[in-house]
Amino acid sequence: MTSDHENDAAVKSIRSIWAAARQLRQVWANGELCQPVREIIGEEDVDAGYAVQNLNTAQWQADGRQLVGRKIGASSQAIQEMMGVDHPNYGMLFADMQVENGATIPCSSLHQPFVEAEMAVVLKYDLKNLETSMDDVAEAIDYVVPAIEIIGSRIQGWDVRMPDTIADNASSSHFVIGPNPVGIEDVDVFGAVTSTYKNGDVASQGNAEICLGSPLFALIWLATEARRRRKPLKAGELILTGAMGPIVPVQAGDQIRVEIDGFEDLSVSFGAD
Repeated sequence: MTSDHENDAAVKSIRSIWAAARQLRQVWANGELCQPVREIIGEEDVDAGYAVQNLNTAQWQADGRQLVGRKIGASSQAIQEMMGVDHPNYGMLFADMQVENGATIPCSSLHQPFVEAEMAVVLKYDLKNLETSMDDVAEAIDYVVPAIEIIGSRIQGWDVRMPDTIADNASSSHFVIGPNPVGIEDVDVFGAVTSTYKNGDVASQGNAEICLGSPLFALIWLATEARRRRKPLKAGELILTGAMGPIVPVQAGDQIRVEIDGFEDLSVSFGAD
């Protein structure tokens, strides 16, 4: 039997998760940034962060938004050190988050945006096993494309720790997918170099190794974590595997172009309205 104290704690936890989820959804609705949700759900409670994310994902699906995949966040050592953790996180991708290659996105729809260069993969097989190998993920990949992820935070001043960013759908916002997908066998998933240009100048440089050692290692982590949380990766999902270099802040008027070895360039611009 559970004690009254345990029941009270459970009710308090549920209420906190609902409150944090509602607070984040309100920012999406009205654009007014909020305080860290860790003040509501707990300073180090990663599970509560995912509970908030799951609640908002379900609400958005009920509102008609279509899930298309997932993203890996905090995949670089620099970001993990900033958050005081030693592991990545993940969030969900919706169809309405995609921006066409070369298009302009209004900054009014963004929240404290940054961009990062990534490799993205589309799966042709489910990844359901709790233990996932390099061969498993390589065989499961249908194709690879370059990507620009636009990240953002609903939390004022990017004052985030791991529970905050997880609850905030891994600080997701939008993404751009490049043209001409290639097979995994034609990609240097360990040594590919990337450069991000802002308004014609180099703003960030990196390589595949920055992303947990390789985008394949990042995908292994995601497959394992998703299965552990009973949300295994499915065929057809688009996966943003994580940043290959330092993130770049953007504002209205900026033009971004990304080069990744083995792929055609891709770009996005940021408008005032």
